[in-house]
Amino acid sequence: MRLCFVNGADKITINSQALRSPKLISEGAETFGNQAIVVSIDAKRHDDGSMEVMIDGGKTPTGKSPVDWARQAEDLGAGEILLQSIDHDGRAQGYDTDLISKIVENTTVPVIACSGVGVFEHYTDGIRAGASAVANLWHFKEMAGRQGKRALARAGIDVRL
Repeated sequence: MRLCFVNGADKITINSQALRSPKLISEGAETFGNQAIVVSIDAKRHDDGSMEVMIDGGKTPTGKSPVDWARQAEDLGAGEILLQSIDHDGRAQGYDTDLISKIVENTTVPVIACSGVGVFEHYTDGIRAGASAVANLWHFKEMAGRQGKRALARAGIDVRL
């Protein structure tokens, strides 16, 4: 972490290692401030509708519910949650708004929605589900960030253009 901050990072994101060693969250928050510690949660929905936190790029189940892990991460000092639905990732069908809502209802830190965007209107869906911010990694150039901001503004969401 120290090396990242020394080299100019404002925040760091931790995922698998945060779950393996939760004290990493509290030690990072104590040293650098909780505003600098983002815990990334990868969640997978099972056939019965339950959700589970996965680590190691979605390969390893943890037995933890996303809501429980988000609460624990916040209690340990995480300043933000980056929330990704494995089931929605790469499908371009929109965010898992149910998952977003549940995490937002059960935590007080900002939640950043990630994964699933296919059209700019999906950004609006993420914000309306309660996310403080929306993110997506565009692999196709026709989906530029400026266009996404304009779509949010058209939907009446305050965004810096």
